[in-house]
Amino acid sequence: MERLLTDAELLEVTAMLVLALPLFFVLQLLVNWTARVAGFHLMPLKGNFVAISTGCAIIVAYSLFLLGERLWMFPAEALSCLAFIVLTLGGFSYTYFATFAISEVSLHMHIMLMLLVNGSLSATAIKEKYNKRYMLEERLDRLVELGQITLDNDGVYHLKGRKFLYGSKIFDVWKLLLGFPTKLEKV
Repeated sequence: MERLLTDAELLEVTAMLVLALPLFFVLQLLVNWTARVAGFHLMPLKGNFVAISTGCAIIVAYSLFLLGERLWMFPAEALSCLAFIVLTLGGFSYTYFATFAISEVSLHMHIMLMLLVNGSLSATAIKEKYNKRYMLEERLDRLVELGQITLDNDGVYHLKGRKFLYGSKIFDVWKLLLGFPTKLEKV
């Protein structure tokens, strides 16, 4: 009986999925390097997203190439195989993005990286870099760069993009299940 994938091809798909995280990392290095050489300022989280999207596209395209005409010979099995690949990539993508995001925005990681780069810093120097005003400005600048908010000439911020806001509804469901409040109060 003919199968969708031979043992060798199954091993190839497994290896490809196992190598997804290193692929994301290499692609992120290439994206950041290309942006730097081109003189283009690329926000780190955007570079991360580009690398993950590109890596997933490469893996899915290679999977389709590997399956080839068997996609039509074994449609149910092929769809199951592709669903498995996409779901696995989704999990790996989330893991890579979350790990990168934590290292990018975590105060602990930033302080350790500052110490690594500078050798040593006084508590005063660290406090100058990480005061409430600086941290708020950084977060607002990041939201402006992501296109989620805008800043008008009067110094007032306005909501612009809603994709992350809609994505946060997942967390509202989670809060509801845990019994936490989901409504924000006006300031």
